Amino acid sequence: MVWENGTSTGDWSVSGLNSTPNYSVLVSGASITSPEIGLGGLESITINMRTYGGTSYNTISVSANGNVIASLQAANKSNLADVTWNNGSTLMGRAPLKFTSSTSTNQNGPGVASIIIKTKGISYSYGAYRTSCSETTLV
Repeated sequence: MVWENGTSTGDWSVSGLNSTPNYSVLVSGASITSPEIGLGGLESITINMRTYGGTSYNTISVSANGNVIASLQAANKSNLADVTWNNGSTLMGRAPLKFTSSTSTNQNGPGVASIIIKTKGISYSYGAYRTSCSETTLV
Protein backbone atom coordinates (compact mmCIF):
# COMPACT_ATOMS: atom_id res chain seq x y z
CA MET A 1 0.00 0.00 0.00
CA VAL A 2 1.51 3.32 -1.04
CA TRP A 3 0.47 6.91 -0.51
CA GLU A 4 2.38 9.62 -2.33
CA ASN A 5 1.87 13.36 -2.83
CA GLY A 6 -1.72 13.55 -1.63
CA THR A 7 -3.03 10.43 -3.35
CA SER A 8 -3.50 6.97 -1.93
CA THR A 9 -3.35 3.47 -3.27
CA GLY A 10 -3.96 0.21 -1.49
CA ASP A 11 -6.30 0.29 1.47
CA TRP A 12 -5.19 3.59 3.07
CA SER A 13 -7.21 6.70 2.23
CA VAL A 14 -6.46 10.36 2.86
CA SER A 15 -8.62 13.46 2.64
CA GLY A 16 -7.87 17.18 2.88
CA LEU A 17 -4.25 17.03 4.03
CA ASN A 18 -1.82 19.91 3.52
CA SER A 19 1.69 18.82 2.69
CA THR A 20 5.20 19.96 3.54
CA PRO A 21 8.47 18.34 2.39
CA ASN A 22 8.72 16.08 5.48
CA TYR A 23 5.16 15.45 6.70
CA SER A 24 1.47 15.98 6.07
CA VAL A 25 -0.63 18.41 8.13
CA LEU A 26 -4.00 17.34 9.54
CA VAL A 27 -5.95 20.55 8.99
CA SER A 28 -9.60 21.09 9.88
CA GLY A 29 -11.68 18.36 8.25
CA ALA A 30 -8.68 16.32 7.08
CA SER A 31 -8.32 12.63 7.83
CA ILE A 32 -6.18 9.55 7.29
CA THR A 33 -7.99 6.19 7.31
CA SER A 34 -6.30 2.81 7.68
CA PRO A 35 -7.28 -0.49 6.13
CA GLU A 36 -9.88 -2.49 8.07
CA ILE A 37 -8.23 -4.30 10.99
CA GLY A 38 -9.25 -6.82 13.61
CA LEU A 39 -9.79 -4.57 16.62
CA GLY A 40 -9.45 -7.44 19.10
CA GLY A 41 -5.84 -7.92 17.99
CA LEU A 42 -4.90 -4.22 18.10
CA GLU A 43 -1.75 -3.84 20.19
CA SER A 44 -0.47 -0.30 19.59
CA ILE A 45 -0.51 2.80 17.42
CA THR A 46 2.62 4.90 16.92
CA ILE A 47 2.47 8.26 15.13
CA ASN A 48 5.63 10.14 14.17
CA MET A 49 4.20 13.64 14.63
CA ARG A 50 4.80 17.25 15.61
CA THR A 51 2.88 20.46 16.01
CA TYR A 52 2.73 22.57 12.88
CA GLY A 53 3.42 26.32 12.88
CA GLY A 54 3.53 26.57 16.67
CA THR A 55 -0.18 25.95 17.03
CA SER A 56 -1.66 24.44 20.17
CA TYR A 57 -3.83 22.09 18.09
CA ASN A 58 -1.53 19.13 18.58
CA THR A 59 -3.84 16.17 19.29
CA ILE A 60 -4.73 13.37 16.90
CA SER A 61 -7.87 11.39 17.68
CA VAL A 62 -8.10 7.78 16.57
CA SER A 63 -11.62 6.45 15.95
CA ALA A 64 -13.07 3.03 15.13
CA ASN A 65 -16.72 2.67 14.16
CA GLY A 66 -17.24 6.37 15.00
CA ASN A 67 -15.95 6.02 18.58
CA VAL A 68 -12.70 7.64 19.76
CA ILE A 69 -10.42 4.90 21.06
CA ALA A 70 -7.21 6.92 21.54
CA SER A 71 -5.81 10.44 21.57
CA LEU A 72 -2.16 11.08 20.84
CA GLN A 73 -0.59 14.43 21.62
CA ALA A 74 2.66 16.01 20.48
CA ALA A 75 4.47 18.54 22.63
CA ASN A 76 3.72 22.10 21.49
CA LYS A 77 6.25 23.47 18.99
CA SER A 78 8.02 20.11 18.94
CA ASN A 79 10.19 18.41 16.35
CA LEU A 80 8.99 15.14 14.82
CA ALA A 81 8.85 12.45 17.50
CA ASP A 82 7.15 9.10 17.97
CA VAL A 83 4.05 9.14 20.18
CA THR A 84 2.70 5.67 21.07
CA TRP A 85 -0.62 4.46 22.45
CA ASN A 86 -0.75 0.91 23.79
CA ASN A 87 -4.16 -0.71 23.68
CA GLY A 88 -5.43 -1.75 27.09
CA SER A 89 -9.11 -1.94 26.17
CA THR A 90 -11.31 -4.83 25.05
CA LEU A 91 -12.11 -3.74 21.51
CA MET A 92 -13.93 -6.22 19.29
CA GLY A 93 -14.92 -6.56 15.65
CA ARG A 94 -13.30 -5.27 12.48
CA ALA A 95 -13.08 -1.66 11.33
CA PRO A 96 -10.70 0.84 9.76
CA LEU A 97 -9.05 3.37 12.07
CA LYS A 98 -9.65 7.05 11.28
CA PHE A 99 -7.06 9.67 12.30
CA THR A 100 -8.29 13.28 12.70
CA SER A 101 -7.21 16.35 14.68
CA SER A 102 -8.85 18.82 17.04
CA THR A 103 -8.36 21.70 14.62
CA SER A 104 -11.05 24.29 14.09
CA THR A 105 -11.76 26.35 10.97
CA ASN A 106 -8.65 27.96 9.43
CA GLN A 107 -6.34 26.27 11.95
CA ASN A 108 -3.43 23.97 11.14
CA GLY A 109 -3.22 20.79 13.14
CA PRO A 110 -0.44 18.31 13.84
CA GLY A 111 2.13 17.27 11.26
CA VAL A 112 2.21 13.53 10.57
CA ALA A 113 5.27 11.82 9.08
CA SER A 114 4.19 8.22 9.66
CA ILE A 115 1.61 6.00 11.35
CA ILE A 116 2.30 2.42 12.45
CA ILE A 117 -0.56 0.19 13.60
CA LYS A 118 0.57 -3.05 15.25
CA THR A 119 -1.82 -5.92 15.63
CA LYS A 120 -1.25 -9.52 16.61
CA GLY A 121 0.39 -10.89 13.50
CA ILE A 122 0.28 -7.84 11.18
CA SER A 123 1.84 -4.37 11.17
CA TYR A 124 0.32 -1.61 9.00
CA SER A 125 2.42 1.44 8.15
CA TYR A 126 1.58 4.79 6.59
CA GLY A 127 4.41 7.06 5.49
CA ALA A 128 3.74 10.61 4.44
CA TYR A 129 6.04 11.36 1.50
CA ARG A 130 8.03 8.22 2.16
CA THR A 131 6.00 6.04 -0.21
CA SER A 132 6.22 3.34 2.42
CA CYS A 133 2.74 2.18 3.28
CA SER A 134 3.03 -1.52 3.80
CA GLU A 135 1.48 -4.56 5.36
CA THR A 136 3.86 -7.02 7.02
CA THR A 137 2.92 -10.42 8.34
CA LEU A 138 4.82 -11.04 11.55
CA VAL A 139 5.96 -14.51 12.58
